Amino acid sequence: MKTIDEYIATLTPEEREKHKELIEECKKREKEILKNAQRTEMLFQRLKKINKEFYEELQKLHKKIINLNKINQITLEKAANIILMLKKDNDKRFYM
Repeated sequence: MKTIDEYIATLTPEEREKHKELIEECKKREKEILKNAQRTEMLFQRLKKINKEFYEELQKLHKKIINLNKINQITLEKAANIILMLKKDNDKRFYM
């Protein structure tokens, strides 16, 4: 993509004079576009960094949830075993 200055260089002096106001407006807009493009790139890089950090935190959370699920499963199994032991103990007392 050509810049305004590159395009202006192809014009004759008469064309430059004829389109002077348009050329100035284009230069002004090109400057704004470049400024906005730089800011957009900076914000995009920042967003990528935040997204990466967020993903890493989600991965950590996922691992913690898996560990909690395992602990919960163990707890449920132990509780079931305790209930069975209590039931057996209670049954023994009842029949004695």
